[in-house]
Amino acid sequence: MPAAWDAADLGFSASPDGTVYHEVHDVGSLLTVTADAGQYIPLDFTKLVGIAYLKVTSTAGGSPLNQTAERVLTPVFRTLG
Repeated sequence: MPAAWDAADLGFSASPDGTVYHEVHDVGSLLTVTADAGQYIPLDFTKLVGIAYLKVTSTAGGSPLNQTAERVLTPVFRTLG
């Protein structure tokens, strides 16, 4: 997470075609990850398997929350298997 991250969790939106996005839910609840500035946050990839297009969003209490400036997130991936 960027050092300048405004207090907010991470939320996820998914799309099959890159056009229409829907919030990602896990067992009926909105999928969010607690995030703080300057953290490395590992994700449970099993919750995101099969998603063709993914947006990572800034959220608070399940509602979108704009950051006060542009923030850059750096995802790190590895091949499974």
